Amino acid sequence: MIVRAALVPETVLLVPGAAGRATVLEDERAAARAAVEALLAAGPDVVVVVVPGREPGVLRAATRTSFAAVGIPSAGDAGAPGARSPLPAAPHVASSQGAGRVADVGASVLVHLLHEAGWTGRVDVLVVPTAGSAARDDGADGAGGADGAGAARAVVRAWDGWDATTGPEERVAVLLGGSLSARHGPDAPLADDPRAAALDADLVRDLVAFDAGARGRLASLDAGLADALAISAWASWQLLVHAAPPGTRGRLLHEAAPSGAAYAVVVWDVP
Repeated sequence: MIVRAALVPETVLLVPGAAGRATVLEDERAAARAAVEALLAAGPDVVVVVVPGREPGVLRAATRTSFAAVGIPSAGDAGAPGARSPLPAAPHVASSQGAGRVADVGASVLVHLLHEAGWTGRVDVLVVPTAGSAARDDGADGAGGADGAGAARAVVRAWDGWDATTGPEERVAVLLGGSLSARHGPDAPLADDPRAAALDADLVRDLVAFDAGARGRLASLDAGLADALAISAWASWQLLVHAAPPGTRGRLLHEAAPSGAAYAVVVWDVP
């Protein structure tokens, strides 16, 4: 039973120290922390972290984060090859179902945010197919030529498989990771795309409204276009469109495009 959901950016720059001594994404970090606090205020029994990734899978009872894939060691690993500023190791999370180390960087960011908020309960991680993998599988050309239906179905199957293992009275909070387009203007991480601004504005409106029409538009955004515009949240909202009950509504906590990469932080209240 989903009691609340939230979307936060999955960028490692939300983790203090990830940019060395530079101060970056302060507003996004504050909004993400507020979203996580709102998520936990619903009193969940378990938090499910959902992020797009290259290696889809399920990790139950996640207890440790890892940023090794981007060259950042946890405390105690400062001598690792290619390491930059070491980050503090996230504390263990109490769980009766064993321990797991989160290898995916985006998932590690979200688990880190949960640790920062003081969450000591169970965390499960779902890494779901990216829009890019859907586009490649469907042969998209970046102009809207693939709908990503196969990847969307894989996201739904991953959720349904996980959900089947929970009790009907178990209170579930869903923490989604993902960002909007990384193609806003000349300073963006990727080349500017004139389609980005208008599409992102439409997406934010639909994520907040989240009524039947909005869900339909979010579900039908094709993977090829999402991949071309570097919209990583595509996969995460496919899950929420499927799993959230009717009447779910969003609250926009933050929307900005610092350095040309767009982020939205949204909390969904479930009736």
